[in-house]
Amino acid sequence: MRLGLAILLVSAAALAQQEDLSKVEIKATHVAGSVYMLQGSGGNIGRPAPRCPRSA
Repeated sequence: MRLGLAILLVSAAALAQQEDLSKVEIKATHVAGSVYMLQGSGGNIGRPAPRCPRSA
């Protein structure tokens, strides 16, 4: 019974500490060619930019 109560209290505390994602900013930095780095509060991601089809 005590273990269940402890798990419930820890879970409630974890939910109360979730980050407010409405305040997160993401910055795109050009690295080289079509590669950009996305920087944010959760970490960085590097990836090539998607290719856009040419209009005729």
